[in-house]
Amino acid sequence: MTRCLGSVFLLLVSLVGLATQASADARVVSGRHAPPIMEPVSSTPGAWSIGFGSGLAMAGDLFRVTGEDTRPWVRPNGTTFMAERFEVTLDEDVLLGAELARDFTSSGRVRGFVHWAEMNGTALANDSQFVLPVLWDRFSLLRLGLVWEQSLAETPLRPYLVGGISFLSFGSTAPELDQTLWTPVLGVGLLMDLNERLTVRMELLDGIGQIDSEALLGNLYPAETDLHEHGPQHIVDWTLGLVWRL
Repeated sequence: MTRCLGSVFLLLVSLVGLATQASADARVVSGRHAPPIMEPVSSTPGAWSIGFGSGLAMAGDLFRVTGEDTRPWVRPNGTTFMAERFEVTLDEDVLLGAELARDFTSSGRVRGFVHWAEMNGTALANDSQFVLPVLWDRFSLLRLGLVWEQSLAETPLRPYLVGGISFLSFGSTAPELDQTLWTPVLGVGLLMDLNERLTVRMELLDGIGQIDSEALLGNLYPAETDLHEHGPQHIVDWTLGLVWRL
């Protein structure tokens, strides 16, 4: 996940650099007129917009379970696998999202969003000789968020920062293992105006929270099971979408 986040950050920096260079090139005086540069679409306080997008949901390690010898371990769907110890990690998967925003200043707005994804919880099962990936569970993530979005420049390609809070529903194939939590949300993004009503949005959001591994295990394992929780988790959403001004 670290490599993926690094790649996204480098892409954001590159796009900002391209926008800056394009603006500088347009101001160079030459014998020929520079092509007209599209002016940024200014925000109107009180205006509304909606948007839709998709991308990737990314997380990390959830927990590690250790036993004294190789034995069968029960998964939430009731099936078993053999291991001495195992570690469960959330794999990246496709995310779908929608948003509704209202401008409050020329550069700031309040935005509500909903993100949904399903992610594999992969158990790296170690039987003291081999390590094999095993599907431990299929999780569903539903995030409802409310954030403040602040543009950092008034250009056709606008970087911005976001901060706020989200409600996360973390679901298992076994309903009794479901849980919910509140997480702070921080992020960065870019807006690129296509015309007066349509804008492309690219965004990276990080919601930080502790998923309760004991609640995920429920009564699947004995109380004396050696459980080590990882966290807090950085549940990261990378999205690319379109925004329509109403």
